[in-house]
This record gives sequence, structure tokens and C-alpha cells, in this order.
Amino acid sequence: AREAPTSNFLIKWWEYVTGYFNGKGNTFFVMLQGIIGAMCVRVPVVFIMNSLENSNLFLIGLATPCSTLVQIILCLFFINYQNKSLKSN
Repeated sequence: AREAPTSNFLIKWWEYVTGYFNGKGNTFFVMLQGIIGAMCVRVPVVFIMNSLENSNLFLIGLATPCSTLVQIILCLFFINYQNKSLKSN
């Protein structure tokens, strides 16, 4: 099974950005986006996909990319928020 180059790039980008946030001392945001990704996205998506009539491991496995996508969006919003706060100072 080959991965799409775009999805691999986005996952690596997200890992680098969360490492950057940790290094800058924004550990609360990293913890918060991790909890949101796991508990508010991944668990509900697994539950929903498992409750479908024709559920299979592929559908259940979609929870992880859904969670990663939400976490990337949260990181982009946080970067935008940080840039705005830096410009106002």
C-alpha cells in the first residue's frame, strides 16, 4: 500500500510544527490540539464508522487522517493567531 505524497508531506509538516510549538513553549496548545484530535475527532469517527451497516477496517481507519486534518487546521489557526499578536505588539 503506497501513501499519497501529499498526505505524507502534511503529516510531516504537522509533526514539525508541533515540535516548533513545543520548543517555543506553547506546550498547552500542543496538548490541547492533541486531545481535540484524539477525543473529539478520532473516537467519534471510529464510533460512527463502526456503527455503519457495512463497516470495515478501511472506514474505521479513516479516523486517523480525519484527526490529522483537524489538527493541521488548528495549527494553521494558531500560527495565524500568533502572527496577528506579533504584528500588534
